[in-house]
Amino acid sequence: MMVKLELTEPERALLLEVLRDRLGTVREEIYHSTTFEFTEQLKEKEKTLKQLIDKVEKTAQSEGG
Repeated sequence: MMVKLELTEPERALLLEVLRDRLGTVREEIYHSTTFEFTEQLKEKEKTLKQLIDKVEKTAQSEGG
């Protein structure tokens, strides 16, 4: 299922800031994780966050922002 989300430029900028902040936090959690299963869950979350950041950045570029 595809979801379309329309954002103003300030909203898009804030979303990117929040996603990047969370990505940094997840990377710290991966570094400190002591169990394989939890590390793998965090790595999957990291991958998804990177994909979201890429999508938001590409959307802004394609719209001339």
